Amino acid sequence: MAFKLAYQKDETDNELEGHDCVIHLFQIAPALKRLSLNKDLWFRSQARRASIWRKAIIPIPWGQLTHYIDADEVYGAASDFVETLSKMKNIEYLAVKTKSLQLLNLPHPPPSSPIPLHSLKHLSLDFYFLAGPGFFPDCFDVFEFENLVSLRMIGIPELDFDSGLNGPLFKAHNFLNKLRGLRKLEHLSLGGQNHITSSTLEKILEAVPSVKFLDIDFPILTVQKLFDILFYSSALPLLTTFAWVPRSCDGVEMRDRMREFVTSRTEVELQHPLQNIQLYGSGVKFIFDTVEEVIRGRGNVLLEKCEGSRWEHWLFRDPYLDDWKEAREILPSA
Repeated sequence: MAFKLAYQKDETDNELEGHDCVIHLFQIAPALKRLSLNKDLWFRSQARRASIWRKAIIPIPWGQLTHYIDADEVYGAASDFVETLSKMKNIEYLAVKTKSLQLLNLPHPPPSSPIPLHSLKHLSLDFYFLAGPGFFPDCFDVFEFENLVSLRMIGIPELDFDSGLNGPLFKAHNFLNKLRGLRKLEHLSLGGQNHITSSTLEKILEAVPSVKFLDIDFPILTVQKLFDILFYSSALPLLTTFAWVPRSCDGVEMRDRMREFVTSRTEVELQHPLQNIQLYGSGVKFIFDTVEEVIRGRGNVLLEKCEGSRWEHWLFRDPYLDDWKEAREILPSA
């Protein structure tokens, strides 16, 4: 089930002004397992001639959910999300914005050992609008999700794990240790608009050697670094599927890096050669031609392309949502 609430009220009606907007949707919903929910409410103020934003409070039966996507457009998860997450005893798929995770009401004192989320297999974290240090929300230390199969981190801020740019260095150390503990991880998706140092990127990739599917959406400089790492190092030795959202402004040098990467990862003598390359978005054409040229005659490599803005959004690229198409319909049509 997917919901995007629509609410229209004049400011002259004071029911909404100064009060929480509580909406009871799921009091009797014993079959509800999957929920994608946008709780942002906009109402038209006749006096101010402007739209005013409020967030709805919607009681949710967290304990019975197996899939939840936080689709709020403004602030995302509430400040009590740690308590909420503790109630998700059956959660398998969770997508949440982390803008407010740095303001979490964490247990005091913190638990002596992390709270286990044994059922969680797919986790998506949206870091957009966070400053650098916020990349390490404390929920990483509070919870244990050792059964993760897929991890998506988008909106990643500028990262340099060696300089202290992202806060105390022990935070980076703890984060990398958390990644190393994800021994079942097969799908890693990374994206953002900011600079990531080569050393930091290499540390992240080397921490997850079990990954078979890599999905990236970065500016050209970060992508070049990533191709260099995958070409020259032993990172991601099991990689068989690579998905990318190239920008239309990526130039000849980008195509050369892509050619080197694809050539090195499709050699027939490799134990785990690249088998599937997926290209998404408006900058596909020229990169597609380059990859097609490289893999010509290598019948074991599948090349897929999908143009159009909707396919650039992670919801459309996530293979674990193929059986939940309603969740994608909460997005804008453009």
